[in-house]
Amino acid sequence: MSVTLINGDGNPRVLASQDADWYGALTGQKTCIVPINDNLSATITDSNTVEIGSGVCITKEGRRVQIDEGDIEEIIIPTGTQGVDTYYIIGFHLYINESGQQVAETFVETMASATDTITETTFKEGSSSIYVSLYRVKRSGLLMDSVTRIIPTLKTIVDINDTLGSSDISAIGDGTVTGGLSQLNSDLSEQTMSVGVYLQYASDSALTNFVTFSNSAQPATAYKIAPNIYALSVTIVPSNVSITPHLYRIVFSNNGEITSNIQILNINVWGRNATVNEGIGAQSNVGASSNSAYLRNVSNPNTNWLPTSWNGNSDRVCVHAIVRFSTL
Repeated sequence: MSVTLINGDGNPRVLASQDADWYGALTGQKTCIVPINDNLSATITDSNTVEIGSGVCITKEGRRVQIDEGDIEEIIIPTGTQGVDTYYIIGFHLYINESGQQVAETFVETMASATDTITETTFKEGSSSIYVSLYRVKRSGLLMDSVTRIIPTLKTIVDINDTLGSSDISAIGDGTVTGGLSQLNSDLSEQTMSVGVYLQYASDSALTNFVTFSNSAQPATAYKIAPNIYALSVTIVPSNVSITPHLYRIVFSNNGEITSNIQILNINVWGRNATVNEGIGAQSNVGASSNSAYLRNVSNPNTNWLPTSWNGNSDRVCVHAIVRFSTL
């Protein structure tokens, strides 16, 4: 008999694969973090360690991986090399052990670049070893720079209710129930996007020739906070160089190209440069196509922040911004 009443009285058990089918359907077969406990938050605790807090991850196959409330998991990141940027992906490794059980542990994998990914397979596909990516880690030399989450957080019924609110369905999609739900589903699937953040300097007094630092085109994961509006945070580590700048600016890009479809709504910049005893301020012309922000001195916003040399092992520029994309 091929028909089973899974949760009927007298049924001896619910199989793990049956439970996974249920959760995979609820999440739309997309790997995500469940909003509970510490949400599997990642914290850099020292130069070699990332700490993962409690929470639950559901894989695209519906497998649940959990760190219990009150517990943490420490992941040791390999020691870096002075003057070299290295990238890693950390997450959960699901595999079949020698006893035939499906079990999980954490993993760290060195990646060739900042954009490389690991393909997530499933037990159903016949895989016996599955890697579920949670965070991308960037190390600059011996320093751990950043930890960026890769997968989204599951939207709850409360979140969806707040999204819908009391709006007329005609304002969503094509005005039909099907179209509205399709638009909402699209919105939920585009909660993050990759944005390029560039540190540039003007090499001429006319401010017509801007040079991009060879080490500064950092991809940042931007999180959607409203339609076409994203928040992002990134640390830029310039390469070792001595220059004669006339102006510095931060520029944002989409799909690898510096474009005019990005409007800066809010930006905060701070950092360290040993040659300038002055903090950084950012000044942008808030307008329909303002995709760059000039770097000014904090104590006097009318003067430019102009370090003349950079040490890639110690100097940093940190950027927090909220931007709007006019087209996606």
